[in-house]
Amino acid sequence: MIEAMTQASAWLIRVTENFAHSMVVLKETKNVKFGQFLQPGQTLVVTSKIVSDSENETVVKVQGSMEGQDRVRARLTLAKYNLKDVSESQGRFDPKLIKVLKSELALLWRDAPAVFIDG
Repeated sequence: MIEAMTQASAWLIRVTENFAHSMVVLKETKNVKFGQFLQPGQTLVVTSKIVSDSENETVVKVQGSMEGQDRVRARLTLAKYNLKDVSESQGRFDPKLIKVLKSELALLWRDAPAVFIDG
């Protein structure tokens, strides 16, 4: 459930920032409150809202629900960076990773605005 909330929040950040960072990863979880867990085959609907944003991290308030009932809530901090920020030699992979992420978005979100995929 935490992984689903992390992934949904990472996509929100990528799209909101027009894929400015090749890496968006979970840094911290706070105030996690679990309700009832899901069984295999059940669908968790995730809603993520940006609470604060800086150059290197974004804090989101996120919840997961099923059939209108809260199942999990948390505040997540996601770190965001490019590989070139870590290692100049790895920087050449940033454009390739961003291109792959845009392709994945096209598969996940069929109605994605072209600016996110082609831009």
